[in-house]
Amino acid sequence: HGKKEEINIKTQKPEFIEWKWLDIPELSKVVVDFKAHIYNRITKEINSLKELLNDAVSLLNPDGRLVLISYHSLEDRLAKNLINKGNIEGVEQKDFFGKIHKDLNKVNKKVIIPSEEESLLNSRARSAKLRIAEKI
Repeated sequence: HGKKEEINIKTQKPEFIEWKWLDIPELSKVVVDFKAHIYNRITKEINSLKELLNDAVSLLNPDGRLVLISYHSLEDRLAKNLINKGNIEGVEQKDFFGKIHKDLNKVNKKVIIPSEEESLLNSRARSAKLRIAEKI
C-alpha cells in the first residue's frame, strides 16, 4: 500500500471523487463496476451514432453529399461500412445478379487523413479520418 497523501486527483475536471488503496480482492469489485459503467456509456453513444447515420442517409436528396469525420476506429468502422457495404453492420446485401445494394457512392477513393504537418500542429487531428459519399 502507498500513502493516501501521495495521490493528488484535484484537477479542473476530476474523474474521481476520491482515491483509496484497495487489496486485490476488493479491486475486482470496483473495476468491474467502473468498466460496466463505461461500457454502457460507450454503447449508448455508438447506438446514437448508428441512428444518426441511418437518418442522415434517408434525409439526403439524390446527389446529396454526406461528409463524415471520425476520431476513433469504432466511429470510422460504422462510416466505412455504411459507404462501402450499404449499411452500418457491414453486411453486403446483394440483389439477384450479385450487385451490392447501397444508397451511397464514395466520392474519394481513399479516406482523407491529416498531413504530417497538420498532425504536428494539432495532435488531436492525428486520428481524424474524413470520408465523403454521395447519395445515389
